[in-house]
Amino acid sequence: MNRCLRTHAIPRRPIRGPVRSVIGGLGATFAAFVAMAPAVADEPPLVRDAVDEWGPYSPGGWSTLHRSAANRKLVAEAPLAEAHRVWTALGGASVLTAPTLSPDGRTLYVTTGRAAGHSNLHAFDLEGGLRWQAAPWQDGDEGVDPCAILSSPIVDRAGDVYVSDCNQLFAFRPDGSAKWVVPLPPLREGDRSASEALVVNAFTTAVFTRDGDLLGVTNMGDVVVVDRATGRTLAPAFRLPGHLPGASTAVPMPASLFGGGLVDPAIRDWAWQLLFGGAMRSANTPAVDLASGRVFVAATSTTEGRGALYGLDPTKRSDGSVELAIAFATEMGPGSGSSPALSPGADAVYVSDEEGFFYSVDARDGHVRWRIPTRATSAAAAVGANGDVYALQANGPSLVAITQTGEVRWESDLAALTEAALPSQRLLGPPVAIGNGNPTVVGDRVLVPVAYGYETTLFRRIPWPVSSFVVEVDAATGRGLRNLVALPDDSTGITAVLPDGSIVSSLGTAISSGVAPLERIARWLLPEGVRLLRPIGGIQVARPLVGEALAQRRELELALASRAAGDRARDAQRRPIDVLELAGVGRGSRVADLMTGSGWYAEVLARAVGSDGFVLAQNNAISAARHGEALRVRLEAAALPAIEPVVRELDDLALGRERFDAIFLGLFYHDTVWMGADRSALLRAIRDALVPGGVLVLIDHAATPGSGVRDVESLHRIDVEVVKREAAEAGLRLTHESSLLANPRDDRTRSVFDESIRGDTDRFLLRFTKAAPGRAIAPAPVAGADPAPADR
Repeated sequence: MNRCLRTHAIPRRPIRGPVRSVIGGLGATFAAFVAMAPAVADEPPLVRDAVDEWGPYSPGGWSTLHRSAANRKLVAEAPLAEAHRVWTALGGASVLTAPTLSPDGRTLYVTTGRAAGHSNLHAFDLEGGLRWQAAPWQDGDEGVDPCAILSSPIVDRAGDVYVSDCNQLFAFRPDGSAKWVVPLPPLREGDRSASEALVVNAFTTAVFTRDGDLLGVTNMGDVVVVDRATGRTLAPAFRLPGHLPGASTAVPMPASLFGGGLVDPAIRDWAWQLLFGGAMRSANTPAVDLASGRVFVAATSTTEGRGALYGLDPTKRSDGSVELAIAFATEMGPGSGSSPALSPGADAVYVSDEEGFFYSVDARDGHVRWRIPTRATSAAAAVGANGDVYALQANGPSLVAITQTGEVRWESDLAALTEAALPSQRLLGPPVAIGNGNPTVVGDRVLVPVAYGYETTLFRRIPWPVSSFVVEVDAATGRGLRNLVALPDDSTGITAVLPDGSIVSSLGTAISSGVAPLERIARWLLPEGVRLLRPIGGIQVARPLVGEALAQRRELELALASRAAGDRARDAQRRPIDVLELAGVGRGSRVADLMTGSGWYAEVLARAVGSDGFVLAQNNAISAARHGEALRVRLEAAALPAIEPVVRELDDLALGRERFDAIFLGLFYHDTVWMGADRSALLRAIRDALVPGGVLVLIDHAATPGSGVRDVESLHRIDVEVVKREAAEAGLRLTHESSLLANPRDDRTRSVFDESIRGDTDRFLLRFTKAAPGRAIAPAPVAGADPAPADR
C-alpha cells in the first residue's frame, strides 16, 4: 500500500507509519483513559514531465499513489509559494491515500471509506467544485465500497480512472460514467476473512504495465492482470508464494480510531491489520520499471516471519494474454515491508522492513547491494533526482536521508520550528515534532507532514498533537526551513505537489481520532488556549498565491487585523479569509449580508470589498431591535462607508435583479423554518438578485444527519441535506461543500447556545451559483445520473 500511514513506533518493535507509530502507543493507555476568490497565480502548463516517465499513465502531474510508476514521489520542479488559498472537502471522512490528477491537470480523484449509502469515489476541480462522484454504494456487489479508502485511483493518458474496492475493480471514464467493472479473485480456503459484512481481497492501488495493461496485487497475494480497455482477464490465476501471517496483536486497536463515521466500522479491523502488516501477504503498491517492464512487489516470504521483494516479469503473448514469471525473490526482515521505489536509473529498488532496516536491491538479479539499520518505519521512501532516499522515521527525527551507497546523510532537524510552534509545558515537557506522512521531494526540498505537540509515557508513548503542517526541509542538510501549509488535521498520508505548486493533502485522522478520548485530560495538561487536533478528515488543497493575488491577500490580512480584538478572536473558528476566497469576494465586489445581526460578517465583507465595493447589511425588525445599536456602534467605529444597513423582512427583501456578486446568509437559515418564512420565495429572490456567475454562501449549524428540520427550533440546527435540496429546487447549483468550519467535537445533540459548544459548533459551508432561470438542479452530480442572527 502507500505505507504512508505510519510514524511513531513502539520501542523494540517498530510499526508501520503514522498510524502505527503514533497510535500504536495508545492501546494500553486507552483502557485506562477511555474508561473515561481572489485569483490564484496564472497557471503554468501542468504537463512538464517527459512522456517516457509516464508511459500509459496520465501526464497531468500525479497519476498514481506515489506520483508515477517508479514510486519515487519526486517532483523535479514546482514553485513553493509564500502563501496559498486553501479549500477543503469531504470533511467527516478519512482520506488515507493520495488524490490523483487528470491528464489536463484540472480534475482530482479522491477515495474514501464510508459506510453504505455514501459515495467513495469523488472528482473535484482544482478550485474545489464537485464534478461528479460514484453512486452511493449499497452492498459489496453494487457500487464502490469502503475498501477504496486504501486504493488511490490511477489515471491513464485518456483520462480514464481505475480503482478497486473490497472485491471489485472499476473503470470510469473522465465524466464519471462506468467503463467496466470486474470481480477480484475470491478468497481461498485458509485465507483470513477480514470482515463479516464484506468479502475483502483488495488491491492497495493497482499499476499499469509497460504494455498498458492493469496489474494489481491483492492483500492475499493474488496477482491480477486485466485489459485496460475491456476489463478482460489476461493472465491465469497467480498467487505470490509467501506465507499468510497471523493477525497482528502487538497493539490493540483504539476504540476511537476512525470512529464517528470516518471509516465504515466493517473495515476498521482490516485497515488496522493492513497498517500493522498482519493477516495478509501484501499491503503495498508495486513499482514498475517502464523501460524493462519489470514489476516490483513487497510481500511476505516463504519463510515464516520474513518479508520479500519480488521481481515479476509480465510477458505479452501474441494472442494478447500475459504470462507472469518471478524473476527473483529477495528475502528481507519481518513483515511485508514498504512500497518499493526505484532509483533514478531504475537499477536499484529501495524498500524497508518492519525492523527499520533499509535495503537497496539490484533491480536485475535481486541481490542486496546494501542493508543499513535506521529508525525508518515501513513507509514508502521518496527518491531525489540525485539518488538520495528520504524515509519517515519512527522515533526522534522525522526524516532520514540515505545516499545511493547506503550511508546516512542526515537525520532531520526541526528543533527551531518546533520551539517556535509551542512552548515547553511543566507536565508535558518540551514540544515535539511528529512526522505523520510520507515525504515528497520537490527539487532541492523535501516536504513532510508534521504534527507539533507533546509526548508522555504512561504504559506506552502517548502523543498530544495540537497543530499540523506540511513542513519544508532542506534536502541537502535536513534542516527544517518553514511550515509551508497549515493543515486542520493530521495527514496520515502522502503530500501531492502539482506542477503549478498546488499542495494536495490527505487528512487521514489516524492520530487525531485515536487520541480523541483524551481531550478532557488534555484540557488541563496542555498550555492555556491549546487544544488537541480535531479529527476532521477529508482533503485540503492549497493553491499558490502570487503577484496581484498575493498582494490582495496581504492587503486583506492588514485590513482585518485592525478590527476589534473581540472580533478577531472569532477568526480561528470562522476563518474569514478562506471563506471570502471561497466566495470570490474581493475589491469592488457587491455583496449582501442577510440577517447581519450586529454585523461581524458585514464588517469583514466591507473591508474585503474596499471603497470601490458595496455591502448591504440587512436585518429584519426583530433582529434590528436586538442588534441594531451594536451594528450602529460597529459602523461608526469602523468608519466603513461601503456598508449600507437596512431593515427589511425576509419576505420583502427588495434586493433587485442581478445586483450582487455574492450574498451571504449565515447561521440563520434554520430560523426561517420555525419562523414560517417562505423559504422557496426567499431562495428565488436571492437567485434573482445574483449577477450571472454570482454566488450564495450559506453557513449554518449542522444537525444530525437524517434529522431534517426536527431540531431547527429546539437546538437551532438543520440537516444540510434539507438546505441543499431546497436550494436546488429554487434553481441554485451547489458547487462547493466545504469542511473549513467543521468541528467533529460537536456531537450535534446540544443547543448551539449550550455554553460547552457555543461559538464553536459544527458548521456546514455551502457555495451555490444560480442556474438558468426557473430551472431546478440536482445538488450533487452523481456518476451515471443527470447533474443535476443571535449567534452572528
